[in-house]
Amino acid sequence: MGSMPQVQAAPKIDLAGLVPAPVTPFNRDGSVDYTAIQRLGSWLGSIPGVKGLVVLGHAGEGTFLTQEEQTDVIKAFVKSVDDRIPIIAGITTEGTKVAALEAQRAKAAGAKAGLLYPCHGWLRFGYQPGAPQDRYKTVYEESGLPLILFQYPDNTKATYSLHTLLEIAAQPGVIAMKNGVRNMKRWDTEIPVIKAANPDLTILTCHDEYLLHTCFDVDGMLVGYGNIAPELLLEMIEHGKARDYPKARAVHDRLLPITKNVYHRGSHMEGTVALKHGLVARGILEHATVRSGLLPLQENADKEIYAAFKQSGLGKAVITSSK
Repeated sequence: MGSMPQVQAAPKIDLAGLVPAPVTPFNRDGSVDYTAIQRLGSWLGSIPGVKGLVVLGHAGEGTFLTQEEQTDVIKAFVKSVDDRIPIIAGITTEGTKVAALEAQRAKAAGAKAGLLYPCHGWLRFGYQPGAPQDRYKTVYEESGLPLILFQYPDNTKATYSLHTLLEIAAQPGVIAMKNGVRNMKRWDTEIPVIKAANPDLTILTCHDEYLLHTCFDVDGMLVGYGNIAPELLLEMIEHGKARDYPKARAVHDRLLPITKNVYHRGSHMEGTVALKHGLVARGILEHATVRSGLLPLQENADKEIYAAFKQSGLGKAVITSSK
């Protein structure tokens, strides 16, 4: 018998820096606002150090969109950055086969990589040993879309063990890891092991509310926070790589009013709504319309968020290109 053909390794994509996860703007009638996507994407894509955009994730309300809308949103963001930086698509559907089909659609629409979410059922029931590894293997082999490993918080049943992380990270289709374990004991002990085993793997924190603690151990950040404060997050990444705690702490402290008003709310889901209010404060969006699943924030929350941006010294964004 002949040997099995080797699966070709995914092409390397430079994601070492800031990778924002932009929202999906809506018109007041609930339809996708493609003009606002152009403003948002062209602004983020023009900032040196922004290495890509992850669309259709939690912050992007990706699971609230139809398949046609998902495809059109990817195309709109590709156009907004003039294909200068990679657009990465959240791959969120439940079963492995349908996730592979979703990855195929994303690639055809212009996505250069995919952020592969765990099956949502695993959040409640956990997963069988080997099932996450099979999900990454199958989606890559059937789509050819390079994948980012997504580590969920430790307080969910969809979080991956260190053994599972190491096996997924070693697969030829995996180019990076977005780690949001939110257990600092695991972070401090597991990140060095993962880096030692996979020196070419790009490791990105997604701890929007714990960026100071995690900015010293990573290649960059993949965060919804990048929507609203990319300039300051890039400063924190620079100080983190330089191991300059006082300067990183100064950025953290400057951002703290925004962090409290966006990510210290009753649930992380409210952060998506707050991100849209932040984009209103920065002059990118005209309003903070969301789709159900999500609801507007409580009365006067918008005013609190605007005041936080003023306190942090973040004013209107400068958009250098908008087609």
